[in-house]
Amino acid sequence: MKSYKGTPYNINNTIIGKVTHKNNFFLKRKNYVILCNEKCSHLYGYSGAIFISPPALNIPKKIPYIYYNDNRMLSDLKDDDVVLLNPDGSINVLWETESNDNVFFLTNQCNCKCIQCPQPPHEDPQGLFELNLKILNLIDPQKTNNLCITGGEPTILGDRFIGFLKKCADTFPESNITILTNGTQFSNFEFTKQVCSIKAKNLLICISLYADTYILHDRITRLKGSFYNTVKGIQNIAKFYKNIEIRFVISKLN
Repeated sequence: MKSYKGTPYNINNTIIGKVTHKNNFFLKRKNYVILCNEKCSHLYGYSGAIFISPPALNIPKKIPYIYYNDNRMLSDLKDDDVVLLNPDGSINVLWETESNDNVFFLTNQCNCKCIQCPQPPHEDPQGLFELNLKILNLIDPQKTNNLCITGGEPTILGDRFIGFLKKCADTFPESNITILTNGTQFSNFEFTKQVCSIKAKNLLICISLYADTYILHDRITRLKGSFYNTVKGIQNIAKFYKNIEIRFVISKLN
């Protein structure tokens, strides 16, 4: 994730919006963050602004903006990138419209505690799931070829995960949708049925497997029964003829 750090003004809460380099019609500004120089005017209606040169003195006091003194941002940020402006002056790029490697990181939580995992499960920051919904509502279906849902383990969100996947499929019917999962939740046939009944034209479910025996697989995941549930999950998905990718994770341990 790209991030920058500037000087904040009038930002009391986080602001999320799509980047624009040009002035939009007033009624279409509310979902946009304008990237501009000191000559920018008519800032009312935007979610926020990013200045890459010292702003003029006559900026209305209520306009939230961040001053980041580097012209390279003009080329770094593209129209329709989704950014988050924070009260501390940091700018996080949540979605790059020209990239095929964007992900929806739904949760930090996971039902496994894999030995080699670079991101051990922990509590989610407040509003993480809602933030992903906002990103989903902002991005343009005409410019989005790939959607990837990951975590943590996204499927442990249950109905929220299913609702999110359905919204992806309904809003982006032609896009490739990839789910990265350990597969254990799919051992529940009713859950699998709900997921597979969603009309996602280009769905790929990627499932990690660490061994061909339960002893070694469960030792790595540190979850008793995970091998059995993962294999059963693969079998359940296959009953609905959905595309499955088995990801063999090779390490010193196996």
